[in-house]
Amino acid sequence: MTTIRKRLDKWQVQIRRKNYPNIIKTFTEKSFADKYARKIEVMIDREQFQDLSAEAKTTVYTFK
Repeated sequence: MTTIRKRLDKWQVQIRRKNYPNIIKTFTEKSFADKYARKIEVMIDREQFQDLSAEAKTTVYTFK
């Protein structure tokens, strides 16, 4: 289920599906929010969605 709501001066997309992580993202324009929501929903329906949130939090340290 996708919800798009206005928060302050921005638009927040919230996508909730069973067996998938909750996806929340904020945009400056509603058209961007609509396009993003459709894109993610199609990817989930086609089983092409990959959750990369854990990888985004990973840091790499190199020794010199």
